[in-house]
Amino acid sequence: MKSYFPDTLAIKFIGKYRAGSSGDNDAKLMKGVIMTAFTYLKQ
Repeated sequence: MKSYFPDTLAIKFIGKYRAGSSGDNDAKLMKGVIMTAFTYLKQ
């Protein structure tokens, strides 16, 4: 499951990054990715 997680996260990250990438969106995106990673790893 840990090997599956990074691939899924990367796909979501790339999808959101391509959808809209301004400086503000990048900051929110990185925060969201980090929080998602922490939430997932705590389970």
